[in-house]
Amino acid sequence: MNMSEEKQNTRIEICKLGFSESLKGLAIQDATLTTVRQCAGVLGTFSGLVATLLGREVIPNLPNTENMMFLDWFWPALSLMTLFSSLVLVFLIIKPRSGWIFHMNGNEVIQQFADNEAGAVELDVMYKVLTKFTQDNHAGNEKLLNHLFMLLSILLALLLTQIFSWLMALF
Repeated sequence: MNMSEEKQNTRIEICKLGFSESLKGLAIQDATLTTVRQCAGVLGTFSGLVATLLGREVIPNLPNTENMMFLDWFWPALSLMTLFSSLVLVFLIIKPRSGWIFHMNGNEVIQQFADNEAGAVELDVMYKVLTKFTQDNHAGNEKLLNHLFMLLSILLALLLTQIFSWLMALF
C-alpha cells in the first residue's frame, strides 16, 4: 500500500467515525424523546390520581353557594384549573408531531451515492455528506426536545401547584 492509499484509507476511517458518532447522537435523542413522553404520562397519571384522592375529600365538604367565601372556591378552582392545564400539557408532549428525524431513507442514500449518473461516490465524500445530514437533523431535533423539556418542567410545576392548592382547600 503506497502513501496516498494509506492517507485515503485513514481519511475514510475518520469520516466513518464521524458518521458513526452522528448516528449515536440521533439514537440518544430518540431515547430521550421516549423518556420525556413517558415522564409526561407518569406526571399526568399522578395529577389525575391527586385530583381523585384529594378532590373527593374537598368537593363534598364545600359550603353551599350562598355561604361561600372567596377562599372557599379559590383553592378548589385553582386545583381543577391546574389539573386541566396538566392534562393539556401531557397531550401536547405525547402527541406525535412532524419535524423529528432520527434516521435516513436507505433508498435515497443508495440513489444519491451509488446509483447516480456519475457513478458511485467515494466513501469519504459519502460519509461527510451523511454526517452533515445527521448533524443538521440533530440540531433540529434538539430545538424540539428543548421545547418538550420546557413543557415537562411546566407540567411538574402545575402538579406541585395542584397538590398545594388541594391541600389548602382541604385545611
